[in-house]
Amino acid sequence: MINYYKLKYLITETFYENILEEKYTIGQSAGRCFVEFYNELNLNNIESLIVYSTVLARVARHEKSVLNSLGKELEEMNKLLVQNDIFNNISDDEVEALKEDIDYVNSKVNK
Repeated sequence: MINYYKLKYLITETFYENILEEKYTIGQSAGRCFVEFYNELNLNNIESLIVYSTVLARVARHEKSVLNSLGKELEEMNKLLVQNDIFNNISDDEVEALKEDIDYVNSKVNK
């Protein structure tokens, strides 16, 4: 079973370390996270959805204008969301937290 919070923590930590230590912009940090978590993204499963939703939620919170430039990633996140069995390996509480991030991201697109 995947540890949702552990993966989310690692992604979030990486996102902010890129900004603080590497002096990246929000967009650069998001791009770097997508590179650093490439293996998880290629799985096309719940881990991929966690990566997309976590990074995109950080972008939406801090610099939503950058969010619209991440159309491919937004599309991939939303494709994964509708897979029938994607939530089988996480708890109901984790599903709720994950969907909150996704709803937040989608509410900020093109706004």
